[in-house]
Amino acid sequence: QDELVARASNQTGLSQINLDQFAPLAMPQLPAVPAAQAFRFVGDAGRSLELSLEPRELESVANLRYGVRIAYRKLQVSLHARLTPAASPRRSVLVALPDDFLLTSVAGPAVSDWFETRTADGERRLQLDLIGPQSGEVEIMLDGNLPRDVTQSQTDILLPTVLDLNEFSSELAVWVDSAFEPELADPGDWETFDRQAITPELRSLDAAE
Repeated sequence: QDELVARASNQTGLSQINLDQFAPLAMPQLPAVPAAQAFRFVGDAGRSLELSLEPRELESVANLRYGVRIAYRKLQVSLHARLTPAASPRRSVLVALPDDFLLTSVAGPAVSDWFETRTADGERRLQLDLIGPQSGEVEIMLDGNLPRDVTQSQTDILLPTVLDLNEFSSELAVWVDSAFEPELADPGDWETFDRQAITPELRSLDAAE
């Protein structure tokens, strides 16, 4: 269930893999909901796994910075997030990913492991496990690509979304290759500001830099 986090520990003879790499050779009955985690055998030694279920931490404040470069065939998307737990220490970070998002990089000083899961509705989730409970600021960085339909003049920008936040601020900078003449069709809930006011930290998220 989405309100619980599954944590694997003390595993022997197993290696965790992304769910999209899981292809069972035999399955007596297809489960009603997608698998939460997947593993493959490593070596010929004995195999064991300890799996625990913990309530997901729901209270954090965050500053989210996004950089998007629109190229001819793809959108290059970067996310730099700083999270501060507002209540109990945070053990993991959960991010919702767009369906067609190709994840190319995951980083963070306190990130110990990461893997993809899916909800019962088939929505993609990226779970980042942290090095023990974190009561101070947690920093994560994600990079990835989205395909762009070259037959369409309008491009929708879909972003990875950090979940389990009760307060956050977001900044988004968009760069467009010189072959295009951009025009903002619908800003949605975003407020525009002078591009000269883009901070160096936000500018560093340009994939062309």
